[in-house]
Amino acid sequence: MFWVLSEKCRLLYNFALAERIENWHQNKRIYYFKEEFVIFYYYLI
Repeated sequence: MFWVLSEKCRLLYNFALAERIENWHQNKRIYYFKEEFVIFYYYLI
């Protein structure tokens, strides 16, 4: 049971990471909204 959940979380994390890397390469702003706070990343290349 936990292995299945772990695998799904890993796939979701890898998908999100790939999206962040793609956005970083395209020099776009990325907004991450958390429950308690907002973190703003802006990459300059």
